[in-house]
Amino acid sequence: MSRWPPADPGGRYPWLYTMREMLADRERGIPPKVPAGWRPPTWADLLGEPALPATRYRKRHRAKVHARGLCDRCRRPVEGGAWKCGRCAAELAELHRERRARFKAAGKCQHCGKRPPRPGQVNCDPCAERNRANARRVRARRRVEGSAAGGAVRVARGNVRDQ
Repeated sequence: MSRWPPADPGGRYPWLYTMREMLADRERGIPPKVPAGWRPPTWADLLGEPALPATRYRKRHRAKVHARGLCDRCRRPVEGGAWKCGRCAAELAELHRERRARFKAAGKCQHCGKRPPRPGQVNCDPCAERNRANARRVRARRRVEGSAAGGAVRVARGNVRDQ
């Protein structure tokens, strides 16, 4: 692991190299005084904690907001354990409806909008395969959860099977 903060050959720390100095050097044709590959320090660097990837951070943050009973979009209270309040859910549904209509009018897959749909269907082959794989994963997880609980499991399309 590299030493933090990195040593600068000029004797000053790279983050003290001001934007004004950098722009002046650029106008004169002088290369930047920061080491190659240098990036500004993050709080994780300064505190010695590992940084979370952005998606894991967002998921964790959304879960905290949801645990407090708030909409993860506008922070209004939600009822019934939903992730979105009624207003945000309606806005998102309308946005998705418009998006699907736009893709359909363009003759594209209504899910990704990149490729033409399969004959007689609304989505393309890659999207359909991704949907099937997700459905298989959800069904497998529900089977495991249901067998651990010792009760009925919803298998597919509303059918309930006893374990």
